[in-house]
Amino acid sequence: EEADEITYTSYKPQKVKFGVDHPDPVVENSTLSAVEPPEVDYYLAMPADIVAKGKLSNLQLEAIVYGCQRHLIDLPVKEDTSFHGGEVGVEKPVRAGFLLGDGAGMGKGRTLAGFVIENLARGRKRHVWISVSSDLYEDAKRDLRDLGFCD
Repeated sequence: EEADEITYTSYKPQKVKFGVDHPDPVVENSTLSAVEPPEVDYYLAMPADIVAKGKLSNLQLEAIVYGCQRHLIDLPVKEDTSFHGGEVGVEKPVRAGFLLGDGAGMGKGRTLAGFVIENLARGRKRHVWISVSSDLYEDAKRDLRDLGFCD
């Protein structure tokens, strides 16, 4: 029996309506294209010239918007009713995460640099960037510099 062939559909952001088109064609699995993305209720604080000058594409901006929107959510914490040294333990909320699962050529490094710039614009000063190679480290520095971050 032959396996069903996977079909792909051209992809453009449906809910994020700003930013320049991504320079390369982008596709998604046709099954995914049938699912409507979540509404956007996050507004970027990054410098407007990043968007206006096309330093990030609409696809990269979409990932930043959805990621930052997700980061505003605290995951549920379990109640700890035990006593620790005479005090009730209270678990600190954990912020929700976001997986950037883009394929090759999407500019994941540039998108991650955009996350850093957005968070800096909101006054968040702590960022951790882990990379597997020194080449990617140099790329990360270039992407941050291109978005206006000076070392």
